[in-house]
Amino acid sequence: MRVIQSPEPNVPYSLAALVKGELEIRPKEAWVGEGNCIYSGISELDPWHQLPVRKNLRCTWMKLDINLAGAAIIETL
Repeated sequence: MRVIQSPEPNVPYSLAALVKGELEIRPKEAWVGEGNCIYSGISELDPWHQLPVRKNLRCTWMKLDINLAGAAIIETL
């Protein structure tokens, strides 16, 4: 989701678009083990930090090389 904020007061956004991205992912390292979920940032546009963690299913740490190979706008809101 790409959101461009509005310069006008009290207007939430000027443009919002759902964008499909194509990623090329090359794993470098991966580790699986015990762990917990910690949210590293707070965002008003993406409030995942407000969701409770009910159960850890699996914990994975990965080091990757990622390249954005392409993108297409699916829908403009």
